[in-house]
Order: sequence, then C-alpha cells, then structure tokens
Amino acid sequence: MAEKALPRGTRRLAYEFSDLLGRVTEMAESDATPSRTRGKAWEFLACLTGRAAEHGEQFHQEAFLLNFVGEALVQSDYRNEAVLDFMKTGLYFYGLAHIERFHRAQSFSYMSAHAELISDYFSRAAMKSLVRFGRERIAEGRPFCLVHHYLNALKKRYWATRREEQDALSVSVSLDAVGDADVSQRTSSSVSDRLETAEGAESEDRVALMIRIFGTRLTELQQRIYLHRHPVAVQALYDEEGRLEDELRSLVSEARGDEGARLTWMEISQRYGLAEKSAKREYLRSLVVLLGEAAEAVHTDLRQPHFVRRVLRSLRSVIQERDLKLRDGSGRGLGRIVERWEIALRLVLNNIRVTVGEAESGGREVAS
Repeated sequence: MAEKALPRGTRRLAYEFSDLLGRVTEMAESDATPSRTRGKAWEFLACLTGRAAEHGEQFHQEAFLLNFVGEALVQSDYRNEAVLDFMKTGLYFYGLAHIERFHRAQSFSYMSAHAELISDYFSRAAMKSLVRFGRERIAEGRPFCLVHHYLNALKKRYWATRREEQDALSVSVSLDAVGDADVSQRTSSSVSDRLETAEGAESEDRVALMIRIFGTRLTELQQRIYLHRHPVAVQALYDEEGRLEDELRSLVSEARGDEGARLTWMEISQRYGLAEKSAKREYLRSLVVLLGEAAEAVHTDLRQPHFVRRVLRSLRSVIQERDLKLRDGSGRGLGRIVERWEIALRLVLNNIRVTVGEAESGGREVAS
C-alpha cells in the first residue's frame, strides 16, 4: 500500500489512513500487546493488504477505503480506537458531501440527523451490532458495505427526527391552514429576524464569532478552566492574537505557560481553591454558553437543530444536579458529554450558509 498521487479530495483521508496503519502496525508488533489483540490486529492488516492488491488504484478512493476498513473491522473484530477514529472522521465528511450532493433541499435537517447519528454510531453496543450484521452478510456470500450501511442509518434517523421535531421547519407547511392572521404575522416576523441574524453570522466569520462569545460571555474563571481543559484552543487563540482584547491576550499567554499541558481536575481545583465539582460545573456552564450563544447567533431559538437543543438540555440538566454525578458507565460521563458538545458546535458553525439559504426560502414561502 505505497503512497500514490491522489486527487486533492481524497488526500485528507489518505493521510488519516497512513496514520491508522502506523498505529495498528505498532500495536501488532508490540510485545506489550495481549496476544489475542495482536492476532486481531494482524488479521485486520492482512485483510487491508489483500484488498489493496486486488483493487490497485481504486483502493484509495474515499468510499472504497471506508468500505475496506469497515470490512476489515468486521472480519477481525478489531475495534481499536485508531480504527474507530478513522471511520468516524471519514464517515462524517463523506456524510456531509452526500447531503450536499443529494439532499440540498433538506440539508438543514439532514445535517442535524447526521451530527446526532455520528455520535451514536460508534458506541460499544452499535459496534457489536455492526460486526454481527457484517459477519452475517459475509457468511451469506454478500458484500458488506460500510458506507451503504451508514447512509441507510442516516436516512432512518432523518425520518425519525422529522417525526419528532417541533421546530419552524416542521410546522411551516401547516401555517396557511391555521387561518390566524396574528400567527402568520408573528411567523413572518420571526423568519425575517432569523434571516437578519443569519446574515450577520455569515458576515462575522466563525473564528471571530467564537472569540467574541469566549471573550465577552464567559467569566474569567470559566475562561481559565476551559483553556486548561482544551490546550488546542489555547494555540488557536494564540494564532489569532491580533483579534484578541488585551485581557484575553494576557490570559492566553498565561495559559501557554503551561506548555500545552491539559490540567487534571485536581490540579485545577488546587490552583483556584475550588472543589472539583464546582470546577466541573463552571466548565459545563462555559460549554452551554459557547454552544447556546453560537446557536443563537446562527439560527436563533426556533431554528436550532434538534440535536443542538438536545445537547443543551442535557448539559443544563447535568449542571442542575446537586451531586453532579458524571458516570462513564451510564453514558453520562464527562468525556461523552464533551464529545457530543463538540459535534453540536461543529454542526452549528458548519450550517451558517445553509441557514441563510433556508431562511430566504422560508421567508418567500410565508410571504406568498
């Protein structure tokens, strides 16, 4: 599987694949790896090597590559973190491209369903089900196609979400049947407000939007805790130093003094004289502000995707819990919560252009 001259569109996934091979090979060759896991790793690599020899240049095409990695995972049952990270990244961007190409008219709702599904698709139970399903197909002599399996799941999630949604996109079709002039007037006004807000978000780029929210809506303690938990954000803010106010620039410079280390909750609590639960609660409040304010700037309350509203409700319910129990085993671990928050924030920021287009079409429909 030597490196080839690849089209620009598939280069990113190819680089991710090279990293995947390196991590799996290192795991397979390490004496510290349990023998059973090493056997699965070698079987995973052997499956990919065979597919590369069989398909040649087609091997590195995006859909082919994702399908081959999925097939190798099914045959070897090697559910390593590196494999799941590669599949998650690949399917996320492949799903976006698929929606943009085939579902432009429903892109807003499809992207919401896509963001929700990608966070559930790689759970432990879902992966066991995927391996079982794939092995059944292979045993029957039928091919297993990871991309096809995911897109089918996306279509089901989309229709399930559409049945549950109560936002403006769901009820706009029935507005004319209501016959209430006041309702129509309020709806027309809200669409205009949403369009104006979305256009404002478009003129303000994503980086400037998040810097503004971070610098003005979070308390200094929340800013410090967030930066301690997200070293990548420290570097990102430092790269945008010219846009930062003096106080925020000083705070970022101070955070860089920790040499990019991600502080533990014990270290944070000792540094600021807080209980660990209090530090975590302030951190979760900062996540609510960052996601909520970004969603308000891009969509406004009525236009927020269903998944974003669910994440915000989940965060607020955790914050209100007296004991602040964050148990990984129950699916409410802090890592899981932050992962869903990151997906929701990415969904909001990626939909600025889509929101403007749908708001325009919505405004025309109501006006007519």
